[in-house]
Amino acid sequence: MGWLNLGVLPLFHLFLGRMDREICLTTLLLSLLFLITLRLDRSRRQGPWFVYGLLWGVTLLTNPAVLSLFPFLLAWACYRSRQRGLSWGLPALVATLALMAVVAPWFVRNCQTFHQAVPFRDNFWLEVYAGKNGDISHSSLDALHPSLNLTEQEGCNQMGELRYMAHKRQQSLEFIRKHPGWFERVTLRRILRTWTGFSGLPANGRFQEPLDPQEPFEPLNIAFCTTLTALVVTGLYLVSGRCFLAAWPYLLDLLEFPMGYYVTNTNLRYRHPMDSEMVVLAAYACATLLQGRNGVAQKAGVPDPQQKATPASGAEV
Repeated sequence: MGWLNLGVLPLFHLFLGRMDREICLTTLLLSLLFLITLRLDRSRRQGPWFVYGLLWGVTLLTNPAVLSLFPFLLAWACYRSRQRGLSWGLPALVATLALMAVVAPWFVRNCQTFHQAVPFRDNFWLEVYAGKNGDISHSSLDALHPSLNLTEQEGCNQMGELRYMAHKRQQSLEFIRKHPGWFERVTLRRILRTWTGFSGLPANGRFQEPLDPQEPFEPLNIAFCTTLTALVVTGLYLVSGRCFLAAWPYLLDLLEFPMGYYVTNTNLRYRHPMDSEMVVLAAYACATLLQGRNGVAQKAGVPDPQQKATPASGAEV
């Protein structure tokens, strides 16, 4: 299957070496959660809601960034159940308690280790600090990470993890306050790169080198990502036109999940957990547009190539 993926996604051969196991696992878990969300309103029992909450807990321990989706998808499932005349208050409580039961041991462990409340992992402001130089022309920003920067590593060892993260928060907020316009421009560049793979917009009045010289397939990847995004938007529009409520889970997924990456560091592999939903929308757009084209052709008298010709009455067969 490797050659097939390479033909569909030009940078897949690079993702094979760079894709973290956590991202692949998050993609699988989020796809399952999305599928269950769409079907929860059909259940009259509490069991599926309990399993739903357990799966959310496992997903959040894998990638806390998914937490932003939980209240919205849960609210959508509850609203659908209410529309069907089913109970939704108790099921929502069951799902929430199941989630809390899964993550509670990790919370307790963090409190005992750090002697203060650290729910999941506290590296958000480090990522903001590492991305404040705005250089998104390459696939990753590691220059200011303690894992590669000896100065930052020494600072982390001397201050301890929590004090170090608090210091990065202070530095990041101070930098943003002093350079608000720069921060807005770079955030827009990250948004553009997330959905097109292109990062050549100016940050300081000049266009940065738009392509990464280390990525020979990047032009193809930009074309692929831009086309995919256009199909996703088209599919979302078509779904909302057919059933506005059905489009909301997809819209919430596409809007909420990448929010944190817009202000920290963006990369196509960080978008990977949404790819399943994006493929569904893109496929729906292609199928609907092709179906509509066939319908127009039939109205114009163009025969359907898949339909066998019917011999005229009395003609020899």
